[in-house]
Amino acid sequence: MRFRVAGIPLWVTIYVGFFMIFSTVLGVRALIDPTTALGYVPGAEGMGLAWGGRNAGIGLAQVVAFFTRSPAAYAAVFLACTLREIGDLLSSLAGPPSTEYIAIGVLAAVEFIAFLLSLRVAIKAKTP
Repeated sequence: MRFRVAGIPLWVTIYVGFFMIFSTVLGVRALIDPTTALGYVPGAEGMGLAWGGRNAGIGLAQVVAFFTRSPAAYAAVFLACTLREIGDLLSSLAGPPSTEYIAIGVLAAVEFIAFLLSLRVAIKAKTP
């Protein structure tokens, strides 16, 4: 099995490989026990379940992208990741002052760049 996807930078594939495990494991764990969700607030089990489902879903989509080696799947996954981070960023900015938004903003930027790179390869693959 080939590790790289033709036209996709190696760092993008490594990023998907890492986060498919990270997101899936943390997401499933939060679905089983919502108090393990990152940023869990006591009494907000419903939010912990929602967080777990969102992350498990994106993590499993990353598994599909990683193993199918599809540039279009990579693009779809990174678009979902970017929108997830934008939601988290807006939520972080609406709350009390925190430096959390810096890390979230960096992730959103990296994921958006990966989306654009993957989309470019997917479009080229479909163009005769």
